[in-house]
Amino acid sequence: MPMFDGVVLADHLSLDVAIHYRDAEEADTKRLVTIKQALGSKSADEDVPAFTHILGLCHLRNRLRHFRVDRIVDLVDPETGEIVNNPAIWIIQNLHLRANAPEEATRKTRRVLSPVRFENGIAAGWAFGVPEAFRRALDIFFYERVLSPGGSLRRELAAKGVECSPEALVGDRAALQALQQEAQKKGVSISNLSIETAPNGKPRLVMTVETQGRPAAYDFSVGDIFYDPPEARKLRWKAALGVLRRSVQVADVDEDGLKVEFCLYEGGKEVSSQEIVCDQEDLVFLLKTGELP
Repeated sequence: MPMFDGVVLADHLSLDVAIHYRDAEEADTKRLVTIKQALGSKSADEDVPAFTHILGLCHLRNRLRHFRVDRIVDLVDPETGEIVNNPAIWIIQNLHLRANAPEEATRKTRRVLSPVRFENGIAAGWAFGVPEAFRRALDIFFYERVLSPGGSLRRELAAKGVECSPEALVGDRAALQALQQEAQKKGVSISNLSIETAPNGKPRLVMTVETQGRPAAYDFSVGDIFYDPPEARKLRWKAALGVLRRSVQVADVDEDGLKVEFCLYEGGKEVSSQEIVCDQEDLVFLLKTGELP
């Protein structure tokens, strides 16, 4: 890989971050990088350089590498575990750089632990039945978070009455299984913990978490349909008509928003329908509360 010869914005750094990187061939990798330098470029008519690269020790390749900031899809905040989708801005703020972020760095952060809960395959507490299959439309994605042995997990479990052995935190599969069984007995679920092999060949503890954009980038499509009450979706159509009160179906999507068909049912028959023009956020509000936007 050619080395980048730019303006050094910060030197003698030692910041560990887990990054999701997309190279020039559009190949995605997840890797741990220790940032050593922040670099940029500056044109003659600019007072402040543009932050474009980091130089870091890539633990996947075990060598120093330059990474283009605009190719870092996201990174994990080492302090909070939050998934950051605007890595350039995050690095500028955390390293206190006097630099401009690239224009591509306009994405929002993602909150760890999505506010949407699913029970029996349906969004819990929502007026309309929204199945788990619509996670992507709700901007909900799974992300693997590498846990530090000295992190807060042991304290969090201890507060719930679950003692965590050091072996479970350093990648001992038998110890982790015993910990999960003990936690289950006390009503604490940690089934999202697993052990994977790190690039250096050693085991490490990983937590799979749900994340959602902040704000969420909802993306419902033409044909998506939802029913009130939620359990109607799981019934055969004839039986569903007996309990069906309302339905919502996306009829059209364009740059101006959505056109949604809103139908009312009584006695197993459709009694009225109307077209609603709204945006993605309005549709989510309707599905969640049952109230028209």
